[in-house]
Amino acid sequence: MDYAYNSTVLEARRLLATSLVACGFAVKEEDVKVEPSKTADADLSCTVAFVLSKKADKAPKDIAEQVAKKILDALSANAQKAPYIAKVVAANGYVNFILSDGFFLQAASQAAASNAFGSFSDFSGKTAIVEYSSPNVGKPMHIGHIRSTILGDSVANLLSAAGYNVVRMNYLCEAGAQVAGILLAVDTFGPERLKTEKDVLNYYVEITKKIEEDPEMKAKEQQYVAFMENGEPAIQKNLELIRKLTVAPFEVNYERLGVNFDESVFDSEFVPVGKGLVAEAEAKGLARKDEKGETVGLLEEKSTLPNLIILRSNGTTLYSTRDMGFAEWRWEKYHFDKSVIVTASEQNTHFRQVFKLLELTGREWASRLFHIGFGLVFLEGGVKLSSRKGNVLLLEDVLDDAEELALAQIKDRGYSSEDAKKIAFAVGVGSLKFGILRVSAEKNINFSMQKAVSFEGDTGAYLQYTVVRAKNILRKAGYDATAPAAKAAATVPSATPLSKDERELAKMIAQYPQAVRSAAISMAPHQVCDYALKVAAAFSTFYSSSPVLEAESEEKKQLRLMLVAATVSALENALALLGIVVPVKM
Repeated sequence: MDYAYNSTVLEARRLLATSLVACGFAVKEEDVKVEPSKTADADLSCTVAFVLSKKADKAPKDIAEQVAKKILDALSANAQKAPYIAKVVAANGYVNFILSDGFFLQAASQAAASNAFGSFSDFSGKTAIVEYSSPNVGKPMHIGHIRSTILGDSVANLLSAAGYNVVRMNYLCEAGAQVAGILLAVDTFGPERLKTEKDVLNYYVEITKKIEEDPEMKAKEQQYVAFMENGEPAIQKNLELIRKLTVAPFEVNYERLGVNFDESVFDSEFVPVGKGLVAEAEAKGLARKDEKGETVGLLEEKSTLPNLIILRSNGTTLYSTRDMGFAEWRWEKYHFDKSVIVTASEQNTHFRQVFKLLELTGREWASRLFHIGFGLVFLEGGVKLSSRKGNVLLLEDVLDDAEELALAQIKDRGYSSEDAKKIAFAVGVGSLKFGILRVSAEKNINFSMQKAVSFEGDTGAYLQYTVVRAKNILRKAGYDATAPAAKAAATVPSATPLSKDERELAKMIAQYPQAVRSAAISMAPHQVCDYALKVAAAFSTFYSSSPVLEAESEEKKQLRLMLVAATVSALENALALLGIVVPVKM
């Protein structure tokens, strides 16, 4: 869809580029950036004068004034060239654009008209794989898993909005020391106590203590890794029990979070492919055995990265081996344009090493591999989560607490128990998601459930309530927000003047397509969170100053109803990208 905002930004870029060339500056249109202005007295802004200043040995202020005058001359000669640009001014080196009220009316009507407002098709026909969540078999999902799960899900939503055919993939990890330790624990303690995934976790904690205290137990753990990879029947039987106890609860958590996968795979499936790649790397002189007998990828000779162990001395695989095999398998099956892995930033170097080694072996598609690393999740007080120590806040318990806290905040609002439960579910889970997604991926989170589910402040619950309140206004007016908004917009004359608050709200709504585009390209859901909060703040100001149902004229009433409908569209679509559902009432 040709959104008013996008087309106007492109027109501003063309005008700037043409005028710069006319002023004697050698620039390309794609190098000219036009962005939302950070000041209240302009709508769009460009900093190109600062970029050109050093090359031209001229003050940015003088360049901006020269270019602004040239643009104004072009607009005077052809007023229809950029009908939505009302004024162009130079201000302290910036070239600023002030847009017309007609632009904001057009942008708002587009928002109100579209069920998929903000989606674009730049990457239509391309395939993106997003691999996320990836819990370890043998361990319950804890609060640390929620970050990978909902961050990856939101990244997948953004790439889908950008036009990609997205494959959502869950890579379940079992072919390593952690599951080997649990299998050793089953043989050591017996399977009788294993009834739930929490029992499996307790076994893991117990066996870890024994392994740390007894070197012979550590050696046995390594033997069990080999047993798994060799498919020992007795080991496979116990592995199936561990899978049964731990994987089924994963699905319960995913259902509560509203997360779905197109494909789930176990890392053990990629042991043979990974070993084949190790052999290839050795044959090409890219890997060799060290003095300990471990096979090492020789990255230091070819890059600035440290060497990477890709096979143990006993011939068993590591994460690196299986990650290489998994990448090869993804390429062979999907021939992707982009493949994204969402894991903790502690693995940043690991994935750079894996990607580089794949590149060195001749995999041209290695440049299409991406890793989004995210910071750690700490409990209140700064305690790092640790499955080994048993210091785990289980995801199941977190979701229960979120719903209970949300329920406590609405218990006196007169809802039936059934309605209250539905609202608490939507608000609890939604607020939890927003509280985590709002933090940019690379930052750590000191987790507080009380803050995450608060109805006060910049929270998911606040955004959900804003949508519900806006829908109530439309409902009272008998305004059908689902009908084509072109019909509603037609009742608002294009020359209708906008108040300051009406204009500011329309301005924020108009920026939505660009906000989605930027977040999708950057794979950064926190940008959508920030944007949604700005829309909600603008709507709150508008709602306080601009009566809708009691507007001073029918013309104003229709205009404001359209703005309310546009707000609903922008916020609901933004929340959907974050995986957050808006309840019918709050």
